Amino acid sequence: MGCGVWQNRRSSAATSAKPSSAPLRTGAVIAAEEASLPDAHRGYDRAVRVGTFNVHSWADAEGRGNVDRVVRLLAPLELDVLALQEVTRGGELGRVARALGLHVTTAPAGWGINALLTRTLPTSANAAVLDLRGVELRSAVLAVLDTPRGPLGVCATHLAHEEEESRMAQLGQLLPAMAGLPAETILLGDLNALRPTDYARYRWAEIAAVRARNYWEEPRGELVAALDAHGWIDLPRLSLAGELSRYGAQLAQPMPPSLAQTCRFATRVDYAWASAGLAATLASVQVEVLATDASDHRPVVVTLGW
Repeated sequence: MGCGVWQNRRSSAATSAKPSSAPLRTGAVIAAEEASLPDAHRGYDRAVRVGTFNVHSWADAEGRGNVDRVVRLLAPLELDVLALQEVTRGGELGRVARALGLHVTTAPAGWGINALLTRTLPTSANAAVLDLRGVELRSAVLAVLDTPRGPLGVCATHLAHEEEESRMAQLGQLLPAMAGLPAETILLGDLNALRPTDYARYRWAEIAAVRARNYWEEPRGELVAALDAHGWIDLPRLSLAGELSRYGAQLAQPMPPSLAQTCRFATRVDYAWASAGLAATLASVQVEVLATDASDHRPVVVTLGW
C-alpha cells in the first residue's frame, strides 16, 4: 500500500472528433435503491473519501471473477464516492453497490460502462459521451452531490487506451461538458495517461523500451500537462507536496513507486484531480494506492479534509 498525506498549515486524432452541439445525455440511477441502504450510509458525516478503480470487466489479470474480492477490498474503506471503469453489463455492479451501501449512476461506453457510486443520490447527473471517429466510444459520468459544505461536483471517466492524440481530443470534449459542474469538483478515473516526472529518468527509459517492444505509442505527457494548464490539481502530488504553496515544485520530483504504480505495467494511469476551487479549500489530503490481485489495476483512494 502506498500512502501520501498533506495537512494544510493554513486554515492528429484531435481534428477527427465528431462535432456535437449536445454532448450531455441523461445518466440513469440504478442498482441501489434508497430504501435498501442502512441509516449509517445516509449523508456525508466526516471527511469525504473518494476512490477510483478499474475493475477489468469483473476479472483479475488471470481472467478469474473478482466481485467478492472487490467488495472485501473496498467495503472497509467506507467510501463516499467511487468511480469504476470497465464495468460490464450484468448483475455484478448491483452486488457491489449494495454491499458498499452506495447509489449508482452510469454512463454508456463501448464495451464497458463508467459507473459512479455515491453515498447519497446526486442532485443532478448526466453522461458526457466522448465520441471520436475511429476510436472506441468513451464517456464520463457528471454528477453533483449535496454535502454539508455545499455542492460537490464529480466527474468519473475512462479515456482511450491508445494514442495520446485521441485522449487529448476526448479531453477537449470533456472539459466543456464539465463547465456546468460546481467550482469545487473532483475528476476521477483511468486516464491512460502518464506524467513523465512521476518516474526517474532510468525508469522512463524502461517504460519507453517496453512500449517499443510491444509496438505501443511512445510514452508521452501532453494529457496531464493539459490538465495542469487548465488549473487542475493532481491530488496524489498535492499529498506529497505538504502544502499548496509547494505543489508546483513537487511536480518536478519523481513519485514514490508505491504511489506511481496503479496498473500491471507499474505506471500511474489512474488519477484523482481537484479543481483549483476545491484544492484551495482543503485542509488535508491523504492518498493511498491499495495493493490487490483483484484486477490489473489498483484502487486509488483519497481522503479530503476541511
